[in-house]
Amino acid sequence: MLKKIITLELLLIAFSINVFARNEHISLDGLWSFNIDSTQQGFNSQWFKIGLPASKEMVIVPHTWNVKKEIARYWGWAWYQRNIDVPKNWNCKTIRLQFNAVYHDATIWVNGIMAGEYKGSGFTKFFIDATKYSKTGAQNAITVLADNSFSNTTIPYSISFDWPSDGGIIRSVNMQATNSVYIGQVHAMAKTDYSNPKKPSGTLAVKVALNEINKVDTKLLACKKIVIEEN
Repeated sequence: MLKKIITLELLLIAFSINVFARNEHISLDGLWSFNIDSTQQGFNSQWFKIGLPASKEMVIVPHTWNVKKEIARYWGWAWYQRNIDVPKNWNCKTIRLQFNAVYHDATIWVNGIMAGEYKGSGFTKFFIDATKYSKTGAQNAITVLADNSFSNTTIPYSISFDWPSDGGIIRSVNMQATNSVYIGQVHAMAKTDYSNPKKPSGTLAVKVALNEINKVDTKLLACKKIVIEEN
């Protein structure tokens, strides 16, 4: 069988910022303050600014509240909050929060300011850009509103589902810093042609998206490919 391994490298020639510098990250797994919000009062009471009420408890993230017997069948709002010291040397870097999964809707505040939301897909990884809300060299407050309420606009539809609908920050979380210019997304699409079985062929289209592309002189960009063929 014919195999081809194609490696693509994006090169910055004579460019001062190293796009491929290893990112720095701080794990946010561990102790968080937690509070159920069955009456949905937390938003109007601005818990994301003033902190969670005295009824809060401490939990270990990753976490789902539905493992607790008293709230095993609770579907609705719940809040998570914790503080983190952001390193001073992260100044001038892009700071993002990486959530590996929050089921199933999430709204995130950094230092009392809404930084973003991710809804309708409780098992997938997402990133929140926290750069302009974070204070380097200081303590920062991260607040997450998780909601696993039954919904007619997301999967699972209403109360019709055959898998656990457990709410919470169900997978790991971290805060990471990268240079202001970084590879945000790589999209590869392969197309094979086996019309001639003795000589199959194919093409690979690759799109590389750079964050802050306006800071890059595209004339200095080059793409190198390495093709290794095995018979």
